[in-house]
Amino acid sequence: MNKTKRTLLMVSGILSLVEAAVFVIMLFSINSLLDRIFQMAQDAVAIGAQGFEGLTEAELGLFKNFLTVMLVVFAVTTTLAGIFTLVSISDPKKFQKKRGLYIAGAVFTILSGFLSISSILYYIAFTFKDNEESEPAQPNEHDDIERKVKLLRELKEREEITPEEFRKRLSDLLDKK
Repeated sequence: MNKTKRTLLMVSGILSLVEAAVFVIMLFSINSLLDRIFQMAQDAVAIGAQGFEGLTEAELGLFKNFLTVMLVVFAVTTTLAGIFTLVSISDPKKFQKKRGLYIAGAVFTILSGFLSISSILYYIAFTFKDNEESEPAQPNEHDDIERKVKLLRELKEREEITPEEFRKRLSDLLDKK
C-alpha cells in the first residue's frame, strides 16, 4: 500500500471514530430535547393552550425511538468503520492478509454515511493502487560515467595508476558513451 493511500485511510478511520462520537452526543442531546419538548407540550395542554392536543405520548415515544435507533446504528457503523479501517492499515506489510478488514471498513464507512468526510476520503483512497511502491531510482548513464571518472582520478591521485593509464582508461570510458 502506498503512503498516500495509507494516510487517506488513516484519516478516514480517525474521522469515522470522531463521527461516531458526534452521533452518540447527538443521541443524548436529541433525546433530552425531545423529552423537554414533550413536557412543554403536556404543560401547554394542562393550562388549556390550543394546538398541542394532538400530540400523544405514544407518538412522541415512537419518534424518539426511531431517532434513537437511527443514531445508534450510525454510531455503531461509524465506530466499526473506524476500527476496521485503522486495524487493516496498522501494518502495511501485512495489509494483503487483512484485506477482509479493509473491505469491512469500506462497507461500514459507506453504510455510516455515503457522503460523510470519512467516506469521501475512503473513495479517494480507492483510486490509488494497493501495491504501488516507489521504485528505486535507477542511476542514469551520466551519473555512472561521472562516478567512474571520479574513481579514475582517485586512483591516479593515489598513484595506483600512471597518468598515461589514466588518460587511456578515461578515453576508453568516454568513447563507450
